[in-house]
Amino acid sequence: MKKIYLAISEEESLGIKPVLYKKIPNSEILFISDQEIEEVLSSSFHMLIVPSHKIDLSEINTSDLAGTLVILDPSHTESFSVSRNVDTYNSIDNFKVAILTKDLENQDLKIENNTLSLKQNFDHGEEKAQHKEPSTQKNEVRTFEGSKLTKETRKAMNNVNETEEGNLSKPVNLEVLPSAPFSKEDPILSLEPEHELKTNRAKLIRENNFNFGKWKGNKIIGVWSPLATNGVSTFVMNYAMFLSDFDIDIMVLEPLKKDPVLKSKLTRYQSVPDNWVSFFEALHNEELDINLVKWFFRGVYWLPLQKNDYLGEKWTNRDINEYMKNLKKCDIGFVDLPSKEIESFTVEVLKHLDELWIIIDNRYDQTLEEIEEFNRIRQYSSTFNFATKLIVTRCPDEEWAKDLAKELDFPLIGVLPSMDAEIQMSERGHKPLLDYFRSRKKLTPIFEVITTHLLGSYFDKYKPTPWKRMKRILSKG
Repeated sequence: MKKIYLAISEEESLGIKPVLYKKIPNSEILFISDQEIEEVLSSSFHMLIVPSHKIDLSEINTSDLAGTLVILDPSHTESFSVSRNVDTYNSIDNFKVAILTKDLENQDLKIENNTLSLKQNFDHGEEKAQHKEPSTQKNEVRTFEGSKLTKETRKAMNNVNETEEGNLSKPVNLEVLPSAPFSKEDPILSLEPEHELKTNRAKLIRENNFNFGKWKGNKIIGVWSPLATNGVSTFVMNYAMFLSDFDIDIMVLEPLKKDPVLKSKLTRYQSVPDNWVSFFEALHNEELDINLVKWFFRGVYWLPLQKNDYLGEKWTNRDINEYMKNLKKCDIGFVDLPSKEIESFTVEVLKHLDELWIIIDNRYDQTLEEIEEFNRIRQYSSTFNFATKLIVTRCPDEEWAKDLAKELDFPLIGVLPSMDAEIQMSERGHKPLLDYFRSRKKLTPIFEVITTHLLGSYFDKYKPTPWKRMKRILSKG
């Protein structure tokens, strides 16, 4: 009897169990706990399927494994082999497809006579135990530190410039929605000549448009909401303009979205700069002037997307990485994340964050219904090492917000009252909220509380004096 062990939930296994029984005859499928993984690895198992965050390959001698280790790693968009008997797939569904499909991208994995053959010998039984071939890849070639490749390994693999490390993972598959990536950095792949040219052009765009930054404590803040119409973009824009009164440089970046909105919101207050092009237009079209990317308004540098950026050139993780590096050129960078479910291309952005601010409103029951998404955020926060904070809007009172924050188990850093009437007035009047006295009066004390959290001991140093505030206002575009 061939024993197949699953370190995944019964719910996750529903689609794969019938396939395994069909393709691997005479097999027994058993569920195991996290504590039993190590014991199974040292046994004569036939196959073990385990999520990447539950295993550390640096502690395993893969050449001694009796069976096949299948690792589910959603931070990758394509399957690949770690060693001759360890394979990685980005989801259980993709592994299922690999078993069912004859013509596979991974040529080591084939279906032969209705039996799965992995690397010419999928049945790792007594025969394999008696004749173990040496591993084709030593552990140091793929050194894991909580599943991160070391700098030495990455440098040896492709001589990546360590002063500006890149996430050089394969193209993002927009149809794949990852559930829980496990590493701060994807494994570094080969640096193709085409990408090297794009990397150099991306650097030129940054150096020509965003070469500034006064504060040594650069921070990148993502702002996200589990529900639509929670005013994420409105908050980001107005808070960034408020923060520009401080003696620091601010940037707002719009990441990959199916429906970008930042440009249209900006054009309510200002005409599009002459001949302006988005970062991605300039990156992919060498005929465009790289100096046309800059959009400066109200003391803030803006990086909106064009409508066709989403459907135009194929985005890769590397493109997203180069895009996010722009935020390293300022003091505080904000990322206006798409609301609702976190998609695969958004996960690439999360890897760059220092903090994630979650905006929720008074829709208590609907908010709590998104508990699964909040749990995913907690996992991303732990995996990518960013802090997660809560801002409550349309709030009836502060105690209500504190109770909700306690329920969700996120620290509360800001409570905003309902601003619906003011927002409508702003949109009709074609002026930012902060340009209206009543709105500024409401927002300023709350924004100052949030800024105290953001800047810490630097708050008083960079807080604008009346003269500084006037000077900044006069100098704004």
